[in-house]
Amino acid sequence: MPVPSRIKPGYRAVTTMLRVQDIAEMERVADTLQRVGWANANRSFVIRAACVCFVDGLRDMSPQEILRFFAERTARGVKPPAAPSIVPA
Repeated sequence: MPVPSRIKPGYRAVTTMLRVQDIAEMERVADTLQRVGWANANRSFVIRAACVCFVDGLRDMSPQEILRFFAERTARGVKPPAAPSIVPA
């Protein structure tokens, strides 16, 4: 008999490597949301929200702009920008 999955339909479990400080920041955000009343906030929720923001930010970029986005972050150690910047091609 198959074991029922805990994963909801439309979702998929993914294994990834994250920096300790990134996980700590996700936990900080989830804890903050819980303290202000968002009872179901957790790291998974924060990561999914971050993915939505990430995809929204790249959606209208050309392939060259996407490459530049990653190249700039790699060159400066993947530190978050002070303000969002989209450089036209």
